[in-house]
Amino acid sequence: MPIPAPARFTDLREHLHSAGVDAAYLNLVLEQYLSLPENMPSQDWMQDPHDDHQAWQFRENLTQFREMIVDKPDEGNGEVDDEI
Repeated sequence: MPIPAPARFTDLREHLHSAGVDAAYLNLVLEQYLSLPENMPSQDWMQDPHDDHQAWQFRENLTQFREMIVDKPDEGNGEVDDEI
């Protein structure tokens, strides 16, 4: 579970949208990146515990970032809705 932003922070997805960054596409690209064979967890784990931990933490950080930018069903897609 990613650490939530403090209440005073602006919405990350809204910021990405206003900057012209498609959060859904960024999420997809990161998912593809994590799925590349060389970026998957090693089958020979515990050969180098430091490297294994670094790889796990890096993947975890990217996964948490993806969770922060993915659209939530009840929160919309980061776009400001003018219709009320």
